[in-house]
Amino acid sequence: MSFIPADYETVDSRIHRFWEQYPNGRIITSIHALSETGGIFKAEIFTDRDDVIPATVDFAEETKGSSPVNKTSWLENGLTSAVGRALADLGFSPKGKRPSQEEMAKIGRAHV
Repeated sequence: MSFIPADYETVDSRIHRFWEQYPNGRIITSIHALSETGGIFKAEIFTDRDDVIPATVDFAEETKGSSPVNKTSWLENGLTSAVGRALADLGFSPKGKRPSQEEMAKIGRAHV
């Protein structure tokens, strides 16, 4: 099976589309769990800054050193992945292309 990351949207693109549609929204990220080998990251998306309950919440897991970027930036990568997943939950992904380009690149590396 061949994975083509370029066929998928970047998290950056999803974030920009979110702000266009919800200029008064909020994106809150947090570290859900940390260990010596990685972490689990959480993203909460609010469509209005005054909302008490997020429109969606999602998580991502990253492992230290599991890719070239995760040797130095695994924490940032995990937070970005959580945001990308949460925005996909809110509909900011084309049908059938829910994973972000960054997530698909990870899958492609795992199958090389």
